[in-house]
Amino acid sequence: MPEKNSPTLRSQTSVPKRATARNRILWACFVLAATLVCYVGALTFDFVYDDREQIVENFRIQSWQYVPSYFSQHVWSHISPKDPSNFYRPAFLLWLRINHALFGLHPGWWHLTTILLHLLVTLLVFLLADRMGLNEWCAAVAALIFGIHPVHLEAVAWISGATEPLLAIGFIASFLAYLKWRSQPSQAWPWIVASLMLFAVGLLTKETAIILPVFIMVWEIVYPSSQGTPAKFSLRRSASRVLRPAIPFILIATFYLVVRKTVLGEISHVFTPLPLKTLLLTASSLLWFYLKHLCWPFGQSAFYDQPYVSTATVTGFLAPAAMLVLVLALLTRIAHHSRPVTFAGLWLLLPILPVLNLRVFAEGDIAHDRYLYLPSVGFAVLLALLLEQIDMGLGRWFGQPPARLLAVAGVALTLAVGTVAQSLFWSNDLLLAYRGYRVAPSNAYVANYLALTLAQRGLHDEATKLYQKSIARRPGFWEPHYNLGLLNYRLGQLDAAERYLAEAIRINPYDPREYLCLGFVKLQAGQAAEAENNMRRAIEIQPQGSAPYMALGVVLESQGDLEGALQQFRIAAVNDPGRTSVRREIEAIEGKLRQRETAGPKAIPLPPSNAP
Repeated sequence: MPEKNSPTLRSQTSVPKRATARNRILWACFVLAATLVCYVGALTFDFVYDDREQIVENFRIQSWQYVPSYFSQHVWSHISPKDPSNFYRPAFLLWLRINHALFGLHPGWWHLTTILLHLLVTLLVFLLADRMGLNEWCAAVAALIFGIHPVHLEAVAWISGATEPLLAIGFIASFLAYLKWRSQPSQAWPWIVASLMLFAVGLLTKETAIILPVFIMVWEIVYPSSQGTPAKFSLRRSASRVLRPAIPFILIATFYLVVRKTVLGEISHVFTPLPLKTLLLTASSLLWFYLKHLCWPFGQSAFYDQPYVSTATVTGFLAPAAMLVLVLALLTRIAHHSRPVTFAGLWLLLPILPVLNLRVFAEGDIAHDRYLYLPSVGFAVLLALLLEQIDMGLGRWFGQPPARLLAVAGVALTLAVGTVAQSLFWSNDLLLAYRGYRVAPSNAYVANYLALTLAQRGLHDEATKLYQKSIARRPGFWEPHYNLGLLNYRLGQLDAAERYLAEAIRINPYDPREYLCLGFVKLQAGQAAEAENNMRRAIEIQPQGSAPYMALGVVLESQGDLEGALQQFRIAAVNDPGRTSVRREIEAIEGKLRQRETAGPKAIPLPPSNAP
């Protein structure tokens, strides 16, 4: 067992007298203020990327009547409830609903609440580092590194990335409550109940929280309590001591998995069936990719060209594996003398392991910075401990060696500049898409995203070329087919629109938008019956919301069936009461029906007086 007092980690050998509560508050305020300064520019940012579909166009977060469905459907059910999904996150949907109820669709307020989440996580990291045994200076440095690290841009500057800080709040707060219960047995019940409830919130925010029982067992190994350590070693007693505290959390995790399987149909769906060899070989390059982004967080993007590795090449497997082994050996050697290093190293590694199951991701979409949000807590603690070792004497500045202060200031300034400069790419869709295309020119997802952004700005030829490039890179990707169909429909090219939409439906028959668009193509072509069939098919797929019913109402109205159209618009109004356009359509049709009733039966014209 590593010893807490270590000759290789001076921060653990000469822990100064604990600062007063006032000093602790001052440290926290400084760290939070620095973090806020780095992200305050995001308050002017727009909704970008998935924010459009997940927030702006999501009827389920615009009315309280849909809250129960958050617990019985997946995140993307507002678009295609029958489409297989691995995203069961009711707490995240509830967070979106609360924000919409408070702020409507004003993105500045949404960005503010996302930044506040990150500030809360940063504070929790400070408290966690303190509980790990770091002195308050070192704990503050760890929290500062976490708070201003550019690798968190995707989770903080992007509103839909709020899943990560929400997860971290539930996860870290639950763990801290567990430690409080462990250290104060006389006040056990309030803390253990709080810990279990926060764990449940974390699970309902993002599935990664399920690894918390493992962290509890790791803590019991690395930081065994004196009361729980047997005088004489016994494997059975040691295993019981480690496992027993985690049992309540394991039971909650088991119940969560049962509910998850009931809702989603599977605990996790396989979207990309990869052989085990490819999984293992790709894991090496992916772990090295993430480690590089933590150590040198520049060139950030929402998209990356991270390929699958199917053969043990030098660049694809052998070199990354060798570097990872070297880093692991170094950490293992240091961790032998330090409990904080041991626990921080495991905190860095364990949350990344679930995202190495690449079969659950869409093809080619395997690397994102947001997956590093929780693991970066361990990295921040390790870097803070490393900086703590810089001590060249030469007096003291603010109670610290000048060299150490300069090193911390240099690291903090570098990270802060990286965060502020690179956050600008998240300010609007065009900048984000161009940035992604520059960083990952071979990524089919960013080509489709940039094409969609250009099409919305009227650059149709450029958009068409990018859509076709996206299809060429990944023929089985349905979205560029759908987007090309929609673009051609808007340009009046109905034959091309029908061709692309038919292909999109063949690849993915679960998205109602494809049928709605094809229905309007048929309506424009004068094929009202086929248009109606497509609209009804869209309703079968998505019986909630308003768009399918409004589309069917338009088709029925075009056929003269005003009563049928009125019925569809009324259903749309019930499903989406906040949509004012539905109410206008209802009033227009009711006006037409009143005119029809007033006019009565059509009169038969008399023959002219000079008729024979």
